[in-house]
Amino acid sequence: MWREIIGQPNIDGFVRRVEDLM
Repeated sequence: MWREIIGQPNIDGFVRRVEDLM
């Protein structure tokens, strides 16, 4: 899952959402 997102330009926005969920 992470590897697929890392290759995306929206990685920054996704990481922020994951941090909020954690």
